Amino acid sequence: MLDKILVIAGDDKLGRLFISKLPNSPAIVAVFDRSNDFRRILKILLRGSLTPTLFLKMGLADLARRNTVLSRPVREVRTNSDIRRLSLEYNIRRAFLFRAAIIVDRETLATGVEFINTHCATLPHYRGLGAISRALAEGNYRQNATMHKISTSVDYGETVAVEPYTLIPALSYKANEDIAYEAGMRLLLREIPA
Repeated sequence: MLDKILVIAGDDKLGRLFISKLPNSPAIVAVFDRSNDFRRILKILLRGSLTPTLFLKMGLADLARRNTVLSRPVREVRTNSDIRRLSLEYNIRRAFLFRAAIIVDRETLATGVEFINTHCATLPHYRGLGAISRALAEGNYRQNATMHKISTSVDYGETVAVEPYTLIPALSYKANEDIAYEAGMRLLLREIPA
């Protein structure tokens, strides 16, 4: 069996838009990450990883986006064991993540699959959630969508590739998010072998 590439995208409007842009290739297995739930969002808010105001801005930005209707069915993952099962089933050697909420655990990292995340802000300075908002607040408008190998620490792995972009402070938060995530999609589409 030929090695395949796993693409894991967040199950939101940007994730669906990205999946719709992937080449229709038998070498690519695309799935949605459906690991996010209300309890996890509540934990993020209580921990202070996102302020309620930023959470609201992000939610309103997603609501304002057009939905993409996909022409092909897309499977889902909810847990690391789902990822490991798919990796075995399809002989996955590389996995690319985009807007995925799932935290790839040590057991999954130990499978030999190379996991690569695309974070849509410059690393290491703008790690984690709310990175675009922090970059805007600090006046650091020149950013990079950063593709990096996933390690046991969030957004700390070795950088694989970057796609530069510029935030525009006069535009809305949604417009700046769109600029950042479009750069991330360009980077992924350039780097994913089809």
